[in-house]
Amino acid sequence: MANLAPVLIDGVWRDSKADGSFQPADPSKMEPTGEEFPVSSESEVVEAVEAAAAAAEELEERHNPDGIA
Repeated sequence: MANLAPVLIDGVWRDSKADGSFQPADPSKMEPTGEEFPVSSESEVVEAVEAAAAAAEELEERHNPDGIA
């Protein structure tokens, strides 16, 4: 799994702890794009979701400190 695209978790681009990989196809040509992306492990997905939830809470506090919808 060489040359995998990195993943962005908690604001940091890094190598994935991939369980596998996939190569997408250009739908207009049905030809490979030449890129290879990771299929993240369960632990990496949990880490990304937890980081996203924390970021959402921080944004809510910054942009809506009074809790008004």
